[in-house]
Amino acid sequence: MQFDKQIILASKSPRRKELMDGLGIEYLTHPSDFIEKDEHLTPEELAIHNALGKAQEVARHYKNAIIIGVDTVVAYENHQINKPKDPED
Repeated sequence: MQFDKQIILASKSPRRKELMDGLGIEYLTHPSDFIEKDEHLTPEELAIHNALGKAQEVARHYKNAIIIGVDTVVAYENHQINKPKDPED
């Protein structure tokens, strides 16, 4: 499927690429340099904050494109479960 505007995936995640490929949409990847931070937000707010930050950082490089920024935050009963630091964690 082709759109009038270029679609940019602001991610290097193999899973996100797989999802986009499954949709049959033509897109480019441009991983973001946005530094994710825990801003003491709820898990939902943090995911939105990071996804928006990634999209905005990548958008600086394009004049007229659709930028897709995504973030995943795992939470249980509104408590954020951070990414493991190493295989032991």
